[in-house]
Amino acid sequence: MDKETNQFDFSLPDGTVDTSNKTINFKETPILLMTFSLGLTMQPNRPITYQYELDGDTLVISARGNNERGVLTTMKMTFKKVTE
Repeated sequence: MDKETNQFDFSLPDGTVDTSNKTINFKETPILLMTFSLGLTMQPNRPITYQYELDGDTLVISARGNNERGVLTTMKMTFKKVTE
């Protein structure tokens, strides 16, 4: 965390965007601060594909698949564009 701005800067290299299928693919599941998984499991070395949708100033990202126990799970994140 940047102590002056109180903001986190997080990037994950090697992501690919497929605009025709509206997907974002990562070779590893993003995990923030080694605590918060942005995927279906807590296995960071597992690849993940997100479906995405833009609705005005809102980006909705979701993933669907089995969690560690084999239960079908859906994860959804919503990001609202803000001005600085």
